[in-house]
Amino acid sequence: MIFSAVTILMLLLLAFVWGNRGFYSGLINMVCVIAAGAIAFGFWETIGHALVDAAPSRGFLSALQGVAWGLALALPFAVSLAILRLVLDQVLSKNINVSTPVNYAGAGICGLISALITTGIFALSVSYFRFVPGPVKIDPVQQSTNGSITRQEKLWLPVDAIVAGLYGHLSERTLASDTSLARWHPDFHEAGYANRQSFEEKARNTLKAADFQVMGTFKIGGGTTRLQDLLKDMLNPAAQTVETVDGKPYDPASTIEGVVVQFNATAGESSGKIVLGNAQVRMVVENDAGDRRTIYPIAVSSQADGDMPVFGRWRFDGRNVFISSVGGGATAVMMFEFVMEPGFKPLALYVRGIRSPMDGVRTLATLATAPQRDMVIATLGQRMQSGDFTGAPSTGPTTIQLDVSTATPVAPAENSSMPEGVRTGTGIGFIIQLGMQGSIEVDKDNKFVRGEHTFEKKQVPQMASVDRKLRIMNFIVDQDVQLVQIPVGGQTPYTFLNPRVQSAPRTESVTLIDANGNRYVPVGLVYSDATVQKVRYTPDAPMTTLNEIDQYGTMSRSRPEAEMTLIFRVSKGVQIRYYAVGNRALVEFTPPLETAN
Repeated sequence: MIFSAVTILMLLLLAFVWGNRGFYSGLINMVCVIAAGAIAFGFWETIGHALVDAAPSRGFLSALQGVAWGLALALPFAVSLAILRLVLDQVLSKNINVSTPVNYAGAGICGLISALITTGIFALSVSYFRFVPGPVKIDPVQQSTNGSITRQEKLWLPVDAIVAGLYGHLSERTLASDTSLARWHPDFHEAGYANRQSFEEKARNTLKAADFQVMGTFKIGGGTTRLQDLLKDMLNPAAQTVETVDGKPYDPASTIEGVVVQFNATAGESSGKIVLGNAQVRMVVENDAGDRRTIYPIAVSSQADGDMPVFGRWRFDGRNVFISSVGGGATAVMMFEFVMEPGFKPLALYVRGIRSPMDGVRTLATLATAPQRDMVIATLGQRMQSGDFTGAPSTGPTTIQLDVSTATPVAPAENSSMPEGVRTGTGIGFIIQLGMQGSIEVDKDNKFVRGEHTFEKKQVPQMASVDRKLRIMNFIVDQDVQLVQIPVGGQTPYTFLNPRVQSAPRTESVTLIDANGNRYVPVGLVYSDATVQKVRYTPDAPMTTLNEIDQYGTMSRSRPEAEMTLIFRVSKGVQIRYYAVGNRALVEFTPPLETAN
């Protein structure tokens, strides 16, 4: 309500200001505003990607990612408008006299058009901001009581829809291009609102393009199978109630399009988990007549438990339904199901605003019935490794492409279940005094949530004697994960002094690999030498390359005092078999490391 009032007041104020400058000045301003809007929409995706990629994963500037897509529209509009006005005001400096009635009428019309476009772009920009104060919040699309994403409210004067529609229309006519706004973003005025509908309104509203990949699609249904039968599954025999974004029932002859997406470790929230609702994943579809629609998923399939590669199917069948990844794997696979009405085909998939064209994406399997779909889903993780997407049961995961020929066998230390130097648990390894943690975020129990800090070495023993109430001693972890800490200095089997590590490309990653073939990358480290002690713990920003680790300190035989421990976040209940750099195993744990349930 308040935001609607703000946009109307802004529109009236701008129309009044520009309308009082006369027809000639108003006309020049209107031309500049229209051109600036075209420039802003034309460069929106390019600038948006650049801002998102430039935003750091932590620190003050990390907030840029949450407003990047809004700024990508507002900034080029404001800058191009200023430049165009400056140029035209110099080139067309002389005024033109017109009759008073024409002057007032023309100025009013030009001022209103300019104000409408400016206010619309303002509203569209704000819609893409991650955090919007409650009093001015509006959600044109949101989950209905049955979980479907539907249109439910709009601005009193829908300046956002009007402006998006105007430039969408121009993108296929006067300003036509091969990548028209109308084709790729038919819902431009709703997409920003949908993206910010995150878990507890605190999770991320965007990703980077490198954070996920579309692996393939499933075609489900068709022939004599009706949609009603596809809306059932082995755990829910009753058909799910689903609606289009307009709140209407789908055509009974519709099929299901399942899209398999693999998320990388960098796509996680602050906890490291992937958490998504159906508003943040959408698909633009089109038919041969050129009609385009936006559809949202009705269900998602993902791994049910971190220690087993068994998937479950979860319905979006109510309000505030969000699905989280499990365990601590470096990747998470999810399959989103969309209802595809007859004659339509996928054009692009959008995950938190990042577009992935569907042209050329391989079809993994065509399944006729819901039971066939459910059979494939149950073993989807295994099938992703084996490449077997037929309706028949999978024979299990294939051996990962890992060179184990020179792996050093490592057994538990005497009277211990763990090898020498390896630790499990949440202990940091030294005491941090509350108030001296710098940018490290802690919770109410003084647990290390995320962040990093560098201490002078002399501060470490001083902090150890602080009162227990002021001690930060443990990292925080989710209940289904466990931390495994591996020392990589000195003469340990995991040492970075190993020639294979020192000669490895610095773009390769250090991983732990479990018996199911899942990989885990380090989410933190503790480094110390003669002068400093550094600690980093960032589950949402794991260190995926040796380059990132090298920034904190390098191992050298000339500096035997330097020590480093890598911290891995692994799924509880799994068996860790290998410690590897790239696709070469350096260590094989015999027997495998057990992570407690």
